[in-house]
Amino acid sequence: MDRASVTALVAIAIGALGVAFVQPPIAARMRAVTIREDVFALPPPKQLKTMSLGYHAAACDLVWAKLLLEYGTHWQEKRRFTEAPRFADAIIELDPSYANLYRFIDTILVYQPGPGNRSYGGDPDARAARAYLERGLKERPFDSQLWLHYGQFIAFSGQEFLETTDAEKQSWRRDGALAIGRAMELGARVDHTMAAASILGRAGERDAAVHYLERAYALADTDEQRREIVAQLGRYRASATEDAEASSTKRLDTMRRRSYPFLSRGEFLLLGPMPDAAACAGRPKPGAPECATTWSKAFEKP
Repeated sequence: MDRASVTALVAIAIGALGVAFVQPPIAARMRAVTIREDVFALPPPKQLKTMSLGYHAAACDLVWAKLLLEYGTHWQEKRRFTEAPRFADAIIELDPSYANLYRFIDTILVYQPGPGNRSYGGDPDARAARAYLERGLKERPFDSQLWLHYGQFIAFSGQEFLETTDAEKQSWRRDGALAIGRAMELGARVDHTMAAASILGRAGERDAAVHYLERAYALADTDEQRREIVAQLGRYRASATEDAEASSTKRLDTMRRRSYPFLSRGEFLLLGPMPDAAACAGRPKPGAPECATTWSKAFEKP
């Protein structure tokens, strides 16, 4: 073997030994850095909006997909996801009314990955989640599902993460009950919102609970729901059944069943009262409620 070949073999051997000696500590150091730190590759929100060149919806979907991917990756690696608010801020800058963000942001912030697949979200995470949800309510004020989601979060799961006084936790529960009531008014299913009355009752807000149940009774679609509401009202006032039976809602249902029982309540309200022309013709008091042609007249107090 000539001298050049020997030199090449020695160089290769030295290089292999160098790689074997240097690579393990470098790899361990890189692995530790990867586990401890995240690299946030997005520009600031305002610059990101400009860089999207008007394709705000497409950019928003991409950022949202990246947020979900990172959240799942952090759960898999059992690492806390500290960059979630930066993704959320970028999405809000691109589309402030983005529904998916407000539907899941509380889960992403509060239920952070921890050892053994346990969550270790805390007080700051719960408060940040509430702030994002309240921003969503400003952008989507008539979204009944968002009001319901917000109310359920601060009334039940969110306040459990607070490191504060019982009085503030009770305030969160009351605010949550009121938000659930707002969701019901905007069209959320009555049976999904009945917990609000119990929260108000336990907080000592008996009048608010009664008022809530009265509105729920007026918006209930089935007799079963009304019976449940009347039963709950009975816990707050002795005359609940009589009051509910004498309410304008009961009168409306009686009129509907007598005239057009096959119509829903909304359809009947759209048509308006249907007086019996033969029975009302020539009456000395044509303005009687049973002969009224408008709802305001039909429910006018004598």
